[in-house]
Amino acid sequence: MNKIFLSKQFVNILMLFLLLIGVILRFYNLEFENLWFDEMASFYVSDPKISFLESYYRNNSVEGTPFLFNFFLKTLHQIFGYSPNVGRYFSSTVSVISILTVLYLYKTFRKDKSYLFILFLVSFNIFLIKFSQEARVYSLMFFLCSITLIFFFKSLNEFNSKKKFTLNSLLYTFFQILSILSHPFSLIIFFSLIFYLFVLYKSKKKINTNLIKPFSILILFIIFYLPFYIMNTEPYPGWISQPDLKFYTNFFFSKFFGSRLLGLIHLCVLIFLIFRYRLILINTKKFFFLFVIILLTYFLPIVFSLIFKNIL
Repeated sequence: MNKIFLSKQFVNILMLFLLLIGVILRFYNLEFENLWFDEMASFYVSDPKISFLESYYRNNSVEGTPFLFNFFLKTLHQIFGYSPNVGRYFSSTVSVISILTVLYLYKTFRKDKSYLFILFLVSFNIFLIKFSQEARVYSLMFFLCSITLIFFFKSLNEFNSKKKFTLNSLLYTFFQILSILSHPFSLIIFFSLIFYLFVLYKSKKKINTNLIKPFSILILFIIFYLPFYIMNTEPYPGWISQPDLKFYTNFFFSKFFGSRLLGLIHLCVLIFLIFRYRLILINTKKFFFLFVIILLTYFLPIVFSLIFKNIL
């Protein structure tokens, strides 16, 4: 019993340590540098002295992303004052909460102690740390996507519910809409979920009726919202060029891991692990879903870029 108690106590201490490091890394030197160009755009749009309608027009003229983040930022400026660092503290706080939501999401997949490794990865992820210190939308988008997935899988587990709308399916619909309103790349999550449900249907020959209405609402929302968004904003940054052949040799892994050599090593390891554990990926539906997200995160923007304009 003492060994079990000490083991649990050690795990809890390790969890708190990793979480504390994640918090420190997100708030450390938060005010060290001045706002950079994109943050200036957010600061300009979220001016609390102008009306929400004027902020919305400013957003459409200088931003390529929807108004939701700057709407939240404007509200915070009205409460805490018009300070350049309000947006950064908002992003950092949301990023810290995201550590917990991702941890909770993973624990819906597995119950073993491998969640400590997930906590380590999220707490020390350099991109999550970098974006948490910017007054930009990306930390909010990441948080909303994690919440969306939590309520999706909770809805999926309510297969036998006779209610037309469960609380979880309602919350899934709400947060999926918010995630799309934060950034159009959140649509990748939605399309991944559709593909995942299709695979479940093909394997079980059953469909979760709890999700029919949420997905119907979301499809209608996307059909009406996307044309409105594209017509009222400029979603294609002019400085992004079409991906060249070098992109297809490393898929940005050289940027993710600091050098071309390290990027290629990590990419090769990932491809090897996917091939080595392909049967586990196929047979474990939730892990297969995570693989689908990785696949579509590349596939959909590449196809879109080849047909229209580059968004990678």
